[in-house]
Amino acid sequence: MRILVTGGSGFLGKSISDFFSKNGHEIIIFDKCKPQNLLDNQSFVKGDLFDEKSLEQALKNVEIVLHFAAQADIDYSEENPEETLENNIQGTINLLKKVKDLNLKRFFFSSSVYVNSKHGSFYGVSKQCCEKIIEEYSRRYGLDFTILRYGSLYGPNANEFNSISSIIESALSTKSIERSGDGEEIREYVFINDAAEMTYETLSEDYKNKHVFISGNQQIKVKDLLVMINEILGGDIKISYKEKDNNQLHYGITPYSYKINSAKRIVLKNFTDLGDGLLQVIQGISDKE
Repeated sequence: MRILVTGGSGFLGKSISDFFSKNGHEIIIFDKCKPQNLLDNQSFVKGDLFDEKSLEQALKNVEIVLHFAAQADIDYSEENPEETLENNIQGTINLLKKVKDLNLKRFFFSSSVYVNSKHGSFYGVSKQCCEKIIEEYSRRYGLDFTILRYGSLYGPNANEFNSISSIIESALSTKSIERSGDGEEIREYVFINDAAEMTYETLSEDYKNKHVFISGNQQIKVKDLLVMINEILGGDIKISYKEKDNNQLHYGITPYSYKINSAKRIVLKNFTDLGDGLLQVIQGISDKE
């Protein structure tokens, strides 16, 4: 299939683009910045969701859309609410209008397992709103969709806003890790390659007009994660905790605290072991230095 991936130069978008390409699909990456490496069956269109001309170019002869373009940094969204809401909500509406007019096969939307949380700043609000808008487009216009609710992603090539990458970078550069909260928060981290594989599975008709939960299979307390990272790095990292900032609670609550209506969960036969995944992140960061 010919597939458009918005935000396809980012950590999640590029990983999924590559996985789909390696499985025989033609990928059009639509983003403001060109990715470093394009595979043979990938092409790039520069633009954003407010540039109608470039958006129409990117959508030419496309069968489905995977929408990953968004302002996703929680702290930035807290400081810039208007920009966050405009980019994430109005940008999605601009794309949906085109998808509806072209009568494409399906619209995939990148959301979060924390979408029903009371925390998560304006980023969370924007995801809640977009999910409702997509559902309404489906009811009104017959748009087929799949909403992808991702857990806590990690892996090589993540940006500085990624939780595990920032922790490891701090440990490597300062021999210390400072964490908000008490470390008792429970998370399910999902390795980026596993997330890409699970996303690929949602092409199946079984996931049409569904909300899909994409996360790891191993629950771990944050304090145990930090101990694991410390042990991998030799055991000489100073770990400390500071008073929790309520704005950061989006990252401190297991998704099982919420009732995720009609969400299906994908389980892989072989998930990446957390320790092995951490080693790959460490190696990736070390290679850049």
